[in-house]
Amino acid sequence: MVSMDPNHIAQMTQMANHIAQMTQMAMQDGNYPQALHILNMGLAQLPPSFPQYAARFLSDRAECFWQLGNVQASVQDMWEAIRVGLPGYGLHSEKEAWNWTNRGYHLYRNQDYLLAEQCATIALHFLPFAPDVRAQPFLCRALSRYELGNILGTQGDINEIKKRDIELARASALSQKDAAIKELQQKHYEKSIKIFRLALCYIRRMVQRGRSSNDQLRAIKQLLTSN
Repeated sequence: MVSMDPNHIAQMTQMANHIAQMTQMAMQDGNYPQALHILNMGLAQLPPSFPQYAARFLSDRAECFWQLGNVQASVQDMWEAIRVGLPGYGLHSEKEAWNWTNRGYHLYRNQDYLLAEQCATIALHFLPFAPDVRAQPFLCRALSRYELGNILGTQGDINEIKKRDIELARASALSQKDAAIKELQQKHYEKSIKIFRLALCYIRRMVQRGRSSNDQLRAIKQLLTSN
């Protein structure tokens, strides 16, 4: 059992603050391997009764892993930081929301859809305290989920986009329509249909299975004539 003696608590707090200071100095110098080493030592010494410091260390280590190119470890550490109590509020909420959203988009463009979805979901942890980010994490996650075949999740995220930022929803729908037309003109029919189906999620509640071809054709015509 971890001692809750006030002296012990004071010692742990002092140690944690010292490790945090050394970590920040190393990260500011761009010395991420050194920062990672410091954080590993800190996490090894920190008892479970100090989750607030564990969350902070894990969040910093997630940043180090990302900067060092270990995306999987970065995402895992950030999830663990949130699990042990990393607050979504704070001075850096907007920065964190944008960072993880942009990381999600980066991974999406590189066709790493599963990790892109996870990064967007991490960004949502900070979204209530980052109003300027608006619906961008939902858009990133919707795009990723669509590629993963999660149509229900895609539609749910698009519904959130439409509630939070109708202009973003409209711009995204038109972007998908234009991309589908471009693929159609290049005779990439399967890809064009796939993109059209994503665009249709913006103008109806759900692309339902079993819809007649006439219904789908009417929906596509509606999309093609929208601007």
